[in-house]
Amino acid sequence: MARIPSTKALRAFEAAARLGTIKDAAGVLSVSPSALSRRIQALEEELGQPLFERNARGLILTEVGRFYAERLSDIFQSLADATDLAKKKTTAHLKMLAPPSTTFFLMQRIKEFEAENPGVQLSLDSFPGVPGSDRRIDEADIVVLYGNGRWPEWDTAMLTPGNFCVPACAPDFFPDGPPYSPHELAKHTWIRNRHFPDSWAYWCAAAGCPGIEPQRYYDVDSGLMGVIAAKNGLGIWLGGGFPAGGNELIYAHGQLVLAHSFHAFLGDTGFYVATRYGAQADPLVQTCKAWVCKQYLGEPAQACESTSRR
Repeated sequence: MARIPSTKALRAFEAAARLGTIKDAAGVLSVSPSALSRRIQALEEELGQPLFERNARGLILTEVGRFYAERLSDIFQSLADATDLAKKKTTAHLKMLAPPSTTFFLMQRIKEFEAENPGVQLSLDSFPGVPGSDRRIDEADIVVLYGNGRWPEWDTAMLTPGNFCVPACAPDFFPDGPPYSPHELAKHTWIRNRHFPDSWAYWCAAAGCPGIEPQRYYDVDSGLMGVIAAKNGLGIWLGGGFPAGGNELIYAHGQLVLAHSFHAFLGDTGFYVATRYGAQADPLVQTCKAWVCKQYLGEPAQACESTSRR
């Protein structure tokens, strides 16, 4: 391999060729004109041929000089681009979308993730949890979705096995105690997530009372808003929970109480951590996916087994 000339000499020549004068090139490189001239002369001696013709009008590139300058310009631009990219890659960024309740749960643990993964910044934002409900999903590296886990283009792993739904309300919503019959519940307002309008119908059918409707619905945009609405006495919320990982019911700690005792188990419906097919090749995305699984289920290796391909 041929010896590569000094980078300083190459820089001096490229700048002089690009700017047309020794003085301007010296100013750009913060050296004296005489020092810059010596670097160019040393380069010409090493190459064994002149790169400039020098006359009263200034510097004129020789044919070899023009050829050499064009290629050096491309090389230095590539080096500049690579340097900018390397600086940007100093901190790796991951974008994640999740329903508000999951966002609230994970937001309290992001510092732990970033401590375990130095140089990685995890951005976490809320969205409804349904494919197609938010255009930001196209830019997300990882998402948490709610449903049956079967979505085209998404590789999913379930976070909430044993998921169930059950009516819940504020502790003082029924001063004399909750009613026994679902028909009695229908005399009150039911809080409903507008993105999952059939959830109450599912519970009623599972409870043996298909087709009943409440006095009215109070629609909200997320499960978290449903809990807040119920806590403030706006109606009965069809809350839920899942036993895995020690996750307690949404009515724990006395914030909400059961409005009815029947728990409808949801089978494969629940929260799923999802990545696009092909993301298995990105170790950073897989690390984040395993971390999300660990927060819910404790064991990321087992938890992150794909459920969408079974």
